[in-house]
Amino acid sequence: MRISWSVVYLLLWLYRCAYSVAAQLVIAQFTSLGDSGKYQDGQFGELGDGTNLTASSIVEGPRAAATILADGLGIIFSQFGGLYGSNIGFQTIAFFGIVALLRATPPTMRVAMLGLAMLPSFTIWSSIAGKEALVVYAVGVLSALIIRMYDGTARFSVEAAIAVLLVFLFKNQYMPALLFMILGTVIADRVKQRALLVLLAGVLSMAMLWVFEERLGQEALQIVPHFAGMGSSREAFWTEPQHVLTRAPLGMFLGFFGPTLRETAQGPLQLASFIESTLFLGFLGLILLWRLPRMPVYMALMGLFTLFWILFATYPFGAMNSGSAIRYRTGYQLLVMAVILVTMARPPYDSWRQARRRRRRDAAVTSGGPSLPGPGPGIGSQG
Repeated sequence: MRISWSVVYLLLWLYRCAYSVAAQLVIAQFTSLGDSGKYQDGQFGELGDGTNLTASSIVEGPRAAATILADGLGIIFSQFGGLYGSNIGFQTIAFFGIVALLRATPPTMRVAMLGLAMLPSFTIWSSIAGKEALVVYAVGVLSALIIRMYDGTARFSVEAAIAVLLVFLFKNQYMPALLFMILGTVIADRVKQRALLVLLAGVLSMAMLWVFEERLGQEALQIVPHFAGMGSSREAFWTEPQHVLTRAPLGMFLGFFGPTLRETAQGPLQLASFIESTLFLGFLGLILLWRLPRMPVYMALMGLFTLFWILFATYPFGAMNSGSAIRYRTGYQLLVMAVILVTMARPPYDSWRQARRRRRRDAAVTSGGPSLPGPGPGIGSQG
């Protein structure tokens, strides 16, 4: 008996609701749920420096506005069942972002996408009251937009504009990766040497890191004291400004993967996170290896540079603490899944090229010009 995807989405929502409750009843007994508590009490909180949240504080920057928005939603949701109602309210927002991504995912990869979206750590952190749930919604919507750009059905809607605003407010460090993929796709659609364009843009953008090495290093050093004394914190990952670049490869891995094998001895949650990350990364790695011989050069470059920018921009927040790495990964995990499972493949590229030819052919017919030639050589060369 076949089950419709509408039923699957309903079961997914119920599954996530169960985690909303279990996180509070069970998981909170073993580890801190971050700042979830401040969004469950139905009252406005404070900024990190203890300053009361006021209307005037919004103009101080995106962080203050994001905190006010999350607090406001907590007030609303807490009226419907206290902290459990708040958790379910926030998780429902994240759920809509996940469904947006699933609906945009081709049927051949949708089950795999669903399975990764049901991983325990991702579900826990996106199913409780907090900023992660709002970020998951926004990233899910924008990841769906990226996928639809390649099948020719993308429309920059009001929902997409809201998602961009949410990312800017809550996680503006995600913007380089999202802009690279979205704007890069738009521009590449209008040129012939697409792979070369992406390669040049990626190399030049990475070269800017060395220009701002000192500033980036100083900002990374300011992060270290915030993790001092936390249960699963590591020793200072940077001691000199230049370490922000020289130690970036290891930091990007730790910031994404979470606990190392040695750190699994700290407790069952670290062990569970290690096993989950191993399966998660292993599955994505196998997908890439299987597709590599037929992967278009353009899609490989676009995907790799996008992954670099999301991992580099987020690693300072996860490299210092294995638990924080898993929590912060929740926010951008859907983008990583969309890039590797969907865009870094041949079919989306073929669909993208065919859609481009149709537009050019329709334009030629409309203008009365000559018809365009058929498809050119295979993708495996220049992409």
